[in-house]
Amino acid sequence: MKITQFFLMQKRMFHKKSFIFILFLIIPVVFFMRISSHQKSGMLTVVLAEATSESSIPSEIISDLQKTVPTINFIVCDSEEEARNLVIAKKADIAWIFDSDFDSRIEKAGKRGRILPVVTSVQGEDTVFLAYVREILCSKIFPYYSYAAYKTFVRERIPTVTDTELQEQYYRFSSVPDLFAHETSGLQSVSNSYLMSPMRGMLALWLLMCAFAAALYFLQDKEAGSFVWFKKNNSIFFALQLIFVPLSICTIVMLAAILTCGIFGSFIHEVLSLCLLAISSALFANLIRRITIKKSLFCAVIPIIILITLVLCPIFLKVNNFRLMQLMLPIFYYLNSVYSPYYLLLFTVYTIILFALNCINLNRKQ
Repeated sequence: MKITQFFLMQKRMFHKKSFIFILFLIIPVVFFMRISSHQKSGMLTVVLAEATSESSIPSEIISDLQKTVPTINFIVCDSEEEARNLVIAKKADIAWIFDSDFDSRIEKAGKRGRILPVVTSVQGEDTVFLAYVREILCSKIFPYYSYAAYKTFVRERIPTVTDTELQEQYYRFSSVPDLFAHETSGLQSVSNSYLMSPMRGMLALWLLMCAFAAALYFLQDKEAGSFVWFKKNNSIFFALQLIFVPLSICTIVMLAAILTCGIFGSFIHEVLSLCLLAISSALFANLIRRITIKKSLFCAVIPIIILITLVLCPIFLKVNNFRLMQLMLPIFYYLNSVYSPYYLLLFTVYTIILFALNCINLNRKQ
């Protein structure tokens, strides 16, 4: 397909009302999530409880969480039993119970270089939201462990140093802005709201739906005889090109949405992952189209695949079972490849395998 034909086909897509609806469906979703991320939400409730202890550190952490994380509902309980009962009754998503020997465990961790559990976590099913708030809790505990490790390190080399000198030097450097930054595999996280954590998965699911819609448009146009003037209109490459015509527009919209959401990471990594997602989604949708043959069967299979993807891919829930089925879904690779170069390589191999499967001759008109 020539470049002129490609742009003419893109222009043709804007005459389809359903395509325009799908294209702009993401705008209110992104806008709503962006507004909600700055407001207090009832989507996640965390119970905080402190075991009987003379230490003031757990109280400081609890107070810090309530002040610095306004988008999460925190409930402070007087006892461990009360905190557990709230989770069991499903009135809270997770309970954090600070152990009575918090100080001694932190001190031991500073000496051994290995931290022991200092908070008992009580929760139900694991979700992306809970994974995010666990990182918040770790970020609040880390300064205390950091100081204990620093104190042990200095006193082993300068036994005469006083506690006052230790504190002065430690807080002199630890108060420097941006001394520590939250990064994952070299990707800087911009968003600081747990509400935005599933947004990437929702956008990826939307792009996969766009790929299925593009494959359905291709079927409709083929039945209407719109491609009789094109040479090799029954070839697999011709079908893939026409599927990718609307999908290329959707990919640009998704890239803009990621930028708007504040979840954009490394430019090269983001672009590579998104390009692989677009290509693999087109190949995946076309492969399902070829296998199902009939348009009615293809339409019936689409919601089933979308539902399976929603459940098995780490969009809202982290499912550790059904790994074989997860490895068949393009979104699973995308959501992991954004944070892992290893999965980016696997994603490339997966896309090549999908292309090879699309090239297999099924001995019927495609």
